Amino acid sequence: MTTDLITIREDTPAKAAIKILLDKRISGLPVVRDDMSLAGIISEKDFIQLAFYDSIDEAKVSDFMITDVITMGKEASLLEISELFMNSNYKRIPILEDNKLIGIISRKDILKYILKS
Repeated sequence: MTTDLITIREDTPAKAAIKILLDKRISGLPVVRDDMSLAGIISEKDFIQLAFYDSIDEAKVSDFMITDVITMGKEASLLEISELFMNSNYKRIPILEDNKLIGIISRKDILKYILKS
């Protein structure tokens, strides 16, 4: 699980968020409120909609983010998380504790764990 998180806010301009994705070489970002509660998640796929958006310069993350996010608690087992990855198109799962974002686990994290074992 990654705990050194790169997050953005709902009012972040879309172009600024895309720049973060490209600069950090990541494919998605959690969108959080000031108290670190999860507002949504946004990915490269979501931003592709910008190609069809009339006013790209005025677009905000909140215009494109997914708000119906599957999350897990920190007590979730590796098996539960792996099964979710195998049975869905998700690439990352936010991990919450007391409704606050504490980390993200990705498919890559699972692969790294397999190599360590």
